[in-house]
This record gives sequence, C-alpha cells and structure tokens, in this order.
Amino acid sequence: MPRYPTLIAIFLFLAFHWSAAQQTSQTTPEPGTLIDVIAEGTTEPFEIQRLATQLFGGHGPPIIENSVASYRIRYSTTGLDGEPTEVYAQLFVPVLSLPAERPLYVFGSGTTGIANACAPTQEAAYPHPLGEYRAYLLAYAGRGFTAIIPDYLGFNDPDRTQSYFNAQAEANVMLDAVRAVEHFYQRQGASPQTERDVFLGGYSQGGHAAFAAADYLESYAPELELSGLLGFGATTDVESLLREGPFYAPYIAMSYRQDYGEERFDPADLLADRWLPGLEQAAGQLCVDQVQLYYPFDGSKLYAPEFYSSLYGHRLEQDFPSIARILDVNRTGLSGHGVPAMVVQGEHDVIVWTSTQNNFVRALCEEGSTVLYLNYPGVRHRETRPAAFEESIAWMRGLARDQPPPSSCTLVD
Repeated sequence: MPRYPTLIAIFLFLAFHWSAAQQTSQTTPEPGTLIDVIAEGTTEPFEIQRLATQLFGGHGPPIIENSVASYRIRYSTTGLDGEPTEVYAQLFVPVLSLPAERPLYVFGSGTTGIANACAPTQEAAYPHPLGEYRAYLLAYAGRGFTAIIPDYLGFNDPDRTQSYFNAQAEANVMLDAVRAVEHFYQRQGASPQTERDVFLGGYSQGGHAAFAAADYLESYAPELELSGLLGFGATTDVESLLREGPFYAPYIAMSYRQDYGEERFDPADLLADRWLPGLEQAAGQLCVDQVQLYYPFDGSKLYAPEFYSSLYGHRLEQDFPSIARILDVNRTGLSGHGVPAMVVQGEHDVIVWTSTQNNFVRALCEEGSTVLYLNYPGVRHRETRPAAFEESIAWMRGLARDQPPPSSCTLVD
C-alpha cells in the first residue's frame, strides 16, 4: 500500500510546527531587536542650521560639522506586563568623510502628551512642533554623534496611553534603543556597540527617563555600559513635579491609573471634582500645548482640597500612602549607579525649581556619581537644551576620550 498519505501527514506536521515556530520567533523578539528601518534622506549642514534656528534662538545658531542621514525605525522592548511590544524612534546618523567613532546619544523627549497623536515621531504631523526634537537631534548628529529619540511605551498603541513618568517603562525603552542602534550598525557591518561610548540624556520628562535607565541598567541590560547621563531641566521627582508643575497632574493621574490600577491610584483622590468628568477627553487626548491652556497652573484650583493640603504640606506618606509609594517608586537617578552626570538647570525655570534640582544633584553626588551642575542665569525650562548645547558636546567628548569627568559636587549648597 502506498505510503504517500503518511509522508504527506509528516510533511504537514513539520510544516505546521515550523510555521508556528517562525511565528513565535517573530512575535517574541529579544528586547532591542531592530524590526524595521525606513531611510528618510540626508540633511546637509546648512539645512540643519536653518531647522534649528527657532529652537536655539539667542543661543545659536549651532555649529554643524557634517551631514546627517535620518531613519525612522521600529524596535522591540518589554511592556509592563513583561511581554514584548514595539516602539518607534527617529535615528540620526552622522555622514562622515573618514571613518571615525560615533558616540551614541539616546535622548528622551520632554512631555508632549499621552495620546498617540502627541508622540515625538508624530511631531511633523502636528500643527506646530512640540519640542523641535528633530532639529535638536540633527544638531547633535551634525557634530558626529549618532542620536536617537524614541517614543515612550504606550505611544502608537490603540489600547493604551503613554506610560507617563513610569520609570520602568521609560528605562526599558531607553536601554532597548541602545540595543536597537547596535543592531542597526551590525547590519551595516560596523563594529559592535560595546566599542562605542553611550550617553543617555533627556529634557524634563526625558531627564527622568535617562536617570531611570541608569537605575534599571543592572537588572534589565547588564551587558551595556553607560559613559554618562545628561539632564536638561530634568524632572526626576514626580512628587515635586505635582507641586511645581500642577497642570501635568492629569496626565500622571490617567497614566498611573492605567499602569497601577484605580484602587492604588485614583484620579478622584488627586483632582477636584470639576476636572474628573472630562479627564479622558482632555488629558487623554490633548497634547501638552493644549493641556497647559486647559488646566490651571495653580494647584489650589486643580487639586482636591485634601490632596492639595497634603501635597503642599508634605504629608502624602501619612494621608495618601498608596499614592506616595507609587510616586517614590518612580523617583529616578538615586540607585547608586555611579554613572557620571551633567545636570542643566535654568535660573528662571518655573517647572523644576532650582531648590529641587539642587537637592537632586546633592543626592546624586552622595550616591557616588560625579556631577557637573550648570545653572544658567535668565534661562527658562525650555531653554536649557540650547543653552547647554556646546557644553554638553564638550562634556561627552571629554568622557569619550577618557578624561576625568568635571565635578560640581563640592559646590552644591
């Protein structure tokens, strides 16, 4: 009797399981796996300067030394449930006439919003730029740094909003961006990432993300080494942000309710009754420029009376212990990671008070990091990036050349 049916059955069995294995490998990539790369062209130095004019203002124009090739990439990271997920990023690669090391600069954006339309990779589609991030990172790449700015976890996901000021989520995205760039260069036959200096930086929320990555480095990406951390108006203490920048609180309330559950973080505990009915339509949909107009900057007009009294009286641990624990878990930078840091503060910053930044730098020094602390007279929150552009390049280049990091630790009062 012919054995063809048996052979066909074996073939179908093997084919099915091979296909299933392929699907499994495709749906469960290792963190940092580069999934997709789209080339978006090359920008010449004069054009980079033109694009950066508005952002740099009186602090520019920036000096640009080389052209830059831009890419939109997609890579894998780990969700808060431990499952693989994907994020998008903008990648900027220096075009150099001679072979040279290109230090990697992973940059976290400041607050743009928690809705998908507010993601940094969507900035070009927005009516006006939310942070001029493309121009800003092009300027660094125009000075020889490979630069990447990822979307945070939750962006580009129709079932979630951004995991805003969630330290674990931010750390995963930032560290996996390093791995993704390693894979990008390996595809091009370049040297492994371990031979390239790696710097993590960020503005406002992005500073929180950069320092979170250092905190989670040993547990999440122990194979990586960080050369330095940069924070521009860094917001590393979420409780302080609730006091100093109240109109970000609705974003925090929505995000933490999503990530930790309403029983642990209930927006009704934080916000006055008038702001609760439209929370999803306002905080859940409006990008930061609109949210800052919609919600009051005066905490007494935004918060529930009991929460307001407790927050500004520094009694959250006693009055709202569940909320206090979550805020404490998401305070970043003070794990004792020991990575050298550069912290930039503006004297006229009304989002992150200088006293709060002083406390952070002092604690960071005490935890073993060598910190260069720059406080610029007359500079506001959003101006910290262009104000310290040249200093940040000099600082990173110095560390990349194995120069000892400069320290302000003995000068912080």
